[in-house]
Amino acid sequence: MSGWSTLQPVLPTAVAWSAAISQVVGTVATLAAVVVALWIALRDGRRARDEQADRDARQARLVTFEVYRRGDRWRVGTTNQSTAPIFEVTVTKVTGTDHVGYVEAVPGSPAQLTVVPAGGKVEQTIKFADPESSPGSDSTSTNGVSWSYQVSANFLDAAGLRWSRTGSDPPRRILSKTTS
Repeated sequence: MSGWSTLQPVLPTAVAWSAAISQVVGTVATLAAVVVALWIALRDGRRARDEQADRDARQARLVTFEVYRRGDRWRVGTTNQSTAPIFEVTVTKVTGTDHVGYVEAVPGSPAQLTVVPAGGKVEQTIKFADPESSPGSDSTSTNGVSWSYQVSANFLDAAGLRWSRTGSDPPRRILSKTTS
C-alpha cells in the first residue's frame, strides 16, 4: 500500500484540473451556442420584416403616374393596376424640363382626394408655376421634343397604409400622416 499513498496527493489535483477544464470548455460551448442562436434570431427577424415590407408594398408598386397633354391642358394620369382601389391621391409636385408644375386644386378639393378604382385611371389637370416657359407655350415647343416629367404623389392603399412615390422610384411608406 505504500505505492497507493504516493499517488493519493496527485489524484485529487488531476481530477480537480480535469473538472475545471471541463467547466471552461462547457462554458465556451454554451456561450457559442447562445451567440449563434441570437444571430439566427436577428437574421430571421430581419428577413421577416423585409418580407412583410414587400407584402405591404405590393399594391403601391402597381400605382403609376404620367404627365401628358390633352388639347391645351396638361394632365397627370394616375393609374392603379392593382385589384383594389387606392384613396386620397394627392399629387404634390410635377417636375419637368425647365419648370415645376403643381396640381390645379386647393387642399381638400376633389382633385386632391381622388379615389382611383382597381384597374382604373384618373386624370388631374395641372398648371405650371412658370407658364411662360411651359412646354407648348409656343406652337413649336412640342413638335418632336420628348418632355421628361417626374410626378411626386401620396396615396392611401386598400389596407390603409399611406405611401409616397416619386417618378419610377419604388414607393416609400409614410408611417404617420402629418397635419398642418
